[in-house]
Amino acid sequence: MSTTEKKAVLIELMVGLLTAIGTYLSPLFGIFMLLIIVASVDHFAGIWRSKKKSVKIEVWKGIKKTLSKILIYSVICIAVHAVDHFILNEFWINYFNTKFLGLKGVTLLLCYLELKSINKSYKEVKGVDLIATFYEMIKGARDIVEKAKRIGKTQQNEN
Repeated sequence: MSTTEKKAVLIELMVGLLTAIGTYLSPLFGIFMLLIIVASVDHFAGIWRSKKKSVKIEVWKGIKKTLSKILIYSVICIAVHAVDHFILNEFWINYFNTKFLGLKGVTLLLCYLELKSINKSYKEVKGVDLIATFYEMIKGARDIVEKAKRIGKTQQNEN
């Protein structure tokens, strides 16, 4: 076997391995994109907060920190996906009728942590707690729905 043929076989094996890995990880691409977006928004919110507070920032240090955070989150998701895929998925499907529930829960937790950081930056600059405001909106919407239900019940009783 010539050197050229060996290289071709090696390239074919590498392509096959990368294809297999890509196929296995394909359900995670949407989750990776979500985590990248949320971590990037957190990064830009931190830059915005630093500029508004006139705090000197080191751009490359912040970028490295954000990229390492994205990498760590991705590794966590890959590990949880493996546990879900090979061990827990059958239990989740039987009890909750949802695939990869553990992975979705961990992703939700990671996004929540990033949103808390974004909220902290926003609160420091604008003085408004976005999460508390969101909870107040939900509470107000729930009150409106309850009042609408009571109005509907009173109209039914009158008829």
